[in-house]
Amino acid sequence: MTDHLQMVDYINRLSEASDRVKVIKYGQSVERRDMYLLVLASPDNLARIEEIRQAVQKLADPRVTKPEEAERIIQSIPPIAWLNCANDGGETAAFEVGIQMAYQLAAGTDEFTRNVLENLVVIINTAANPDSHQRF
Repeated sequence: MTDHLQMVDYINRLSEASDRVKVIKYGQSVERRDMYLLVLASPDNLARIEEIRQAVQKLADPRVTKPEEAERIIQSIPPIAWLNCANDGGETAAFEVGIQMAYQLAAGTDEFTRNVLENLVVIINTAANPDSHQRF
């Protein structure tokens, strides 16, 4: 089993080695473990991730976005898949699957992986509850 510090080291190395990965630190757990999101996409989609984020934000409130603009946004940006792993310390497999999924998307060269990266932005929260996982 991978512990939290090994996971942090791994995702940082993955980000350094792949132009498909962006690591975002988003906070700390109660026990002060840093918490991260991995954003995985094609290099082109990753380069425009801020544009994609802003477009999705416009879709979040239909009171400020007209239907025509919403349709244009929907047609111009890739959908976002959110994978929340390791919610509970007893879920050891979810933590490991998050790491394996990140590796596949960062390094895979097969047609399926390339298609996913071109047509989707994947956000992986490898450890939504790192304290519980670490205790397990």
